[in-house]
Amino acid sequence: MLPRPPARSSFVDFYGRYLPELWRALCGGLAYTAPPFTVGVRLLGAPPESLRLTVAGPEITVAPGDGPATAWFTFDGEAFRAGSTDLMPRLLRRLDGLAASLPAQIQRALTSPRLGPFLERVAALPGRVVIGYEDDAGDQSRTEVQIGAGGPLASVETTDAEVDELITHLRLSRVLRARARLGGDTGYLLRLAACFEPG
Repeated sequence: MLPRPPARSSFVDFYGRYLPELWRALCGGLAYTAPPFTVGVRLLGAPPESLRLTVAGPEITVAPGDGPATAWFTFDGEAFRAGSTDLMPRLLRRLDGLAASLPAQIQRALTSPRLGPFLERVAALPGRVVIGYEDDAGDQSRTEVQIGAGGPLASVETTDAEVDELITHLRLSRVLRARARLGGDTGYLLRLAACFEPG
């Protein structure tokens, strides 16, 4: 069973400590051929909190503060709560159900010759996506994803049922094309989603 996040994790506990632990559990001992890349996470508040996570093989190095990253994820308080206490445990249960095949699938992904070009394709699509999420209780949250320096702005409005479909099938474009409400530059959004489709 994969490690679970601590109950009521702080932003720094979740992204700065738990996520590197989970990544090691998933990838420790596996070969990795892609170049390092950095993702930023930011929690809005007074004051806001920011971390940069650099993925290099089975390790994630964490640094505080803003700076260059392939993508920045900015969460409001409700988005962080929903992700850390609800969505992540549901995703982990799904991954636990794939335990027999998961190591081989991860190994293929980490050593795929497509991995480096995939990161390059994402970096070559600067823009912003605002994701609205409403859970079954009616609580609403917002997450903004900025790729590179930003650019075209798109939006996605999702519900709990659509997130469940994403967790079940692990196919982003399926959800975007079929059910989620899209706004803004939808062409940009679909080009970005296409980067995540298997070749």
